[in-house]
Amino acid sequence: MRAETLTPLLTRWLGTTVADVIGEYAGQLDAGEYPGDGEWLELDAPLMGHLVRACEEHGLDAGLPRLIESLTAKGIAAGLGEKSFASLAELIRTP
Repeated sequence: MRAETLTPLLTRWLGTTVADVIGEYAGQLDAGEYPGDGEWLELDAPLMGHLVRACEEHGLDAGLPRLIESLTAKGIAAGLGEKSFASLAELIRTP
């Protein structure tokens, strides 16, 4: 598939979904509260594993998905399982 074929899809996705998520997470980060209303780490965890496998099956580098999978697992282990993905900032902030 040509990259030009994906451009409209990615432009729409980045301009809507990603922009909305960034705005929502910014508010959570500023407030220091991470409600798991629509998504939470325990829900996201299986998706991370799927993303790692999909990358590997398609011959893509799975380094970044593995990092996110590892951070998600650490967040769950730290008691953030019912919190949003933005709560992982607490792990990154703490050495």
